[in-house]
Amino acid sequence: MVHLVDFDTAVSLDGSDTSDLSQRPVIVYTAPEITDGGTADEHADLYSPGATMYEIAARHPPFVGTRDEILAARRLGPPLALERDDLPEGLRDLILGLLAPEPEQRPASAAAVIEQLDGIRAARVELGQLPASDETTTLEFKPSLRVPTEPLSEEEKSQLKKVYRLLERGALKTVAAFLNSDGGTLVIGVADDHTVAGIETDYPSLRLQSRDGWRLVFDDLISSQLGTAAMNSIDLRLEPWQGRTIAITRCSKRDEPTWIGNDELFGRRTDPTLKLSTREALAWWRER
Repeated sequence: MVHLVDFDTAVSLDGSDTSDLSQRPVIVYTAPEITDGGTADEHADLYSPGATMYEIAARHPPFVGTRDEILAARRLGPPLALERDDLPEGLRDLILGLLAPEPEQRPASAAAVIEQLDGIRAARVELGQLPASDETTTLEFKPSLRVPTEPLSEEEKSQLKKVYRLLERGALKTVAAFLNSDGGTLVIGVADDHTVAGIETDYPSLRLQSRDGWRLVFDDLISSQLGTAAMNSIDLRLEPWQGRTIAITRCSKRDEPTWIGNDELFGRRTDPTLKLSTREALAWWRER
């Protein structure tokens, strides 16, 4: 059952004077522009559910302290990031967007928020099907980005940097091939047999042992090897799944070739990723 309550800030938007709202006692759920004595509109209404959702997820309000401390902190920016590993990334972004200090930085309307929530729900349904799917011309799995999930031989242990590079290169080749073909999805953190390893496997070798650290390494790898423009055709989402985190990397078809370095072009006509010779690359690009 859902209960609709009034946090002592309900007013008619048809009224001409809402300045008294700045002195209301409840400010945790009240938009900054209201407590500043400004005008209330639909963007102010969106701040309140954002604060409520944040508290549900974090188990504490987005800002705490005295009245003056809360008022000051909210004007500096959004609250601390939500650290729950089981929270979908889209929902995390939406909550922080609702708590943006400036009204124009929040979603445009309640309808837009509902649309985002529906999209998050649909993505979770799709995510439930994705790890159980078979690899195709537009789907591939990698158990990790850098750290092997299988036990290493003594020789491999002595050449860890080489092992890391090979794993990174495997992901790069797949992303480049999807960008050069009709697009596709690379799932990192799931093995070919659908075993969920999670990107947490990579954490021992990353600069920052967190989701953000993993994302930084991935973004740096793509930008340095495929070019910064390639990032515009890649949508990366880090999603909780079976107690771990998997990386859903969706790649859109590009209008220009995506090279690895200066001389390697990969395509995706069948399940495996294929390196194309210069002649094959030219012929394939014309056909494309």
